[in-house]
Formats: sequence, C-alpha cells, structure tokens
Amino acid sequence: MEEPIYGDLHVHTSRSDGLDDPRTVVEFARRKGLRVLAVTDHDTVAGGVEAARYGGRDIIVIPGVEVSSRDGHILCLGVEEEPRLKGARAEDVVEWCRSRGGVIVYAHPFGYLLRASTVPRSRIEEVARIVDAIEAINGRTFARFNAEAIRLARSLGKPMTAGSDAHVAKQVGSVRCVVRREVSSVDDVLRAVRAGQVDPLGPMPRALDVVASIVGRRIELVLRKLGVL
Repeated sequence: MEEPIYGDLHVHTSRSDGLDDPRTVVEFARRKGLRVLAVTDHDTVAGGVEAARYGGRDIIVIPGVEVSSRDGHILCLGVEEEPRLKGARAEDVVEWCRSRGGVIVYAHPFGYLLRASTVPRSRIEEVARIVDAIEAINGRTFARFNAEAIRLARSLGKPMTAGSDAHVAKQVGSVRCVVRREVSSVDDVLRAVRAGQVDPLGPMPRALDVVASIVGRRIELVLRKLGVL
C-alpha cells in the first residue's frame, strides 16, 4: 500500500509576519514527512516563490499568497505574481487568481485566532460560492469556527483543505490534509484541490492550541531578538 501524501496548504515565512525564512520552513516540512507544502505569506508572493526553489522530488512546494480582501482572507495557490489586492473585493481576488491559473481557497471564513469574522454571514456565503475550495480546518482558529467552515463547505458541495497557518517553522504540519491521488507537480496538486481529492485531516485545534500559537510566537520573537534562540 502506498504511503499517504500529507500536506499543509497554509503556512507563513519571514517574508510577511512569520519568524523563519522560506528555506527553514521547507526543511521543517521535510523533517515532518510532508510531501506538499503551500507557502502563503500575507499579500506577497515573495516567500512562496523563494520557498519553491527548495522543493524537489520529495516535497512539492506551492507558491502562493494570502490576500487580505475586504471579505476576509483568501488564499491564491499556484501564483507567482504580486497581487496588489489588499482591501479588494473577493470577486476581484478570484478573477485575478483564476486568470493566472491559480486555485482560490477561502481561509478561516468564520473567524481567526480569538475573534469571529466581521464579514456578514450572508456575504461569507456569497464568497464561498465563487471560490474553488474552503479551508475547513485552520490551525490558528477556534474549533467552533472551523466547524462552521466544514458545514458551509458541505452545504455547498465545495472541496475542503486544511492548513496549520504556521508562523513559526516548528508549527508546520500541526494541521494536515491528505491528497487522494498521486501527485508529482504543483499543477497536479492544484487539480486535486479543484477536484475535491484533498481531505482535511486536522487535528482540530483546541482553544489552548490556538492561544499557545499566539503567545508562543510572541515569546519566541522576543527571545530571538535577545539572542537567546
């Protein structure tokens, strides 16, 4: 029996607000046995493009970006061009990404970290209908918000993904998905997401995990500045 193809489709590097450089993030993913990794820094593809250089036969690294749209955060997977879409409507993000062959994933649509989404539910559902997939499990989001995302995806028959949303390399792979087809390239993975051949595995983060991810990142940042780490 072939080994499962595990992936993490939402991570950050120091090219936005992560603490570790792209190469370090990819190496941690390798150590954790991931075969698919999407680097999605906030509003820039710099980290994803750089990280893709460190991929190989053992791990497919997908360049991408997390766009801060007015309708929530939207992941564009498989793009290498700077979006310049911060604050744009979701429709504009979708059009931009799709015209460049990317896959659009609505990230943590109902909440993020310790707060609920400020986007009206009716608008969230409108956006969910036009994206390619919905992030069902996000590692920095309370379980109740993830559960709502799962229910929305199922009600619309939308493919689902999962990602750690790691901002520190050692958190990569704390939430995983599995690809249910053999893949050997970025395009293969993008096709799998569109076709619903990616299943979110989790685990569903506990409230303590979410708080720890926030506090832990801040403590580690201070320790690095002090030269302790």
